[in-house]
Amino acid sequence: MKAVRFHAYGDPSVLQFEDVPDPSPGPDEVLLDVHAAGINPLDWKIRSGTLARMMPLPLPFTLGWDVAGTVLATGSDVSDLEMGDKVFGMIPIGAPGAYADYATAPANAMAKAQTDLPAEVLAAIPVVGLAAWQLIHEVGALAPGERVAVIGAAGQVGRLSIALAGQIDGVEVMAIGRRAELETAGFSEQTRKIASDDGDWTASIAEADLVIDLVGGPLQAAALAAVSPGARLVSSAQPPDPAGRDVTVSMLQVQPDRSALERLEAGIASGDLPRPLVDTFPLAAAAQAHAAGEAGANAKLVLMT
Repeated sequence: MKAVRFHAYGDPSVLQFEDVPDPSPGPDEVLLDVHAAGINPLDWKIRSGTLARMMPLPLPFTLGWDVAGTVLATGSDVSDLEMGDKVFGMIPIGAPGAYADYATAPANAMAKAQTDLPAEVLAAIPVVGLAAWQLIHEVGALAPGERVAVIGAAGQVGRLSIALAGQIDGVEVMAIGRRAELETAGFSEQTRKIASDDGDWTASIAEADLVIDLVGGPLQAAALAAVSPGARLVSSAQPPDPAGRDVTVSMLQVQPDRSALERLEAGIASGDLPRPLVDTFPLAAAAQAHAAGEAGANAKLVLMT
């Protein structure tokens, strides 16, 4: 089969489209005919070597933890999926990924596709969708009647987090980001838009019960300084340091979740949740896709086999 691997850390040119042996599923895995593989910022951070000490991987390595495809074979312990099922899901981060014609994945991390959403959209859901789901419903534990502020709200995870928060009774939602991005993000009229590049945006943070930080850096530090005692801050960008303040902080580590994927697919198909903005590339053009992502592409980048 063909796969995209890197043999050494570096810029996008280290991604090589090459022949590799076909994989075989383990007892609790499925073998997938990959139709689409999503790209995430984590992919190019790993490829560049930025995370090499924190997350060492055996080289050569195949990236890609968002996948949509068809089950070709099942392991001996798999009973809930079968050959021919159309599925999508999240391969555990750190395992060999889906930038390939075929890939293996834990069966319990894959959800059967229940709608006519195309493969490129299904492959755009898992990491982004599960991050938003877990930030709102699990790690952040947003409750009815609370106020939530999302920093970096105009990005893929931010838009979905805003929409999920808006489905909870009585929740007040604040979207924080650059003014130009907020104006084109398509938020509902009920979402309060706060420009982080226009005046003292942190005054609004003091009102929040939960702050979701998707950016890190100075914006996270400013939020931690401004949030009221007893509030919660959850980040997907970098570990938050409350610096002795009375703030509960958490760092998200996205986990596979079949049930959440099923709910996300249904919500996107019905229009209750925003459809991912997708830009596709052929599998052989993975290097170009990485370059586009690092240059600041707004869409979710997806490789098509």
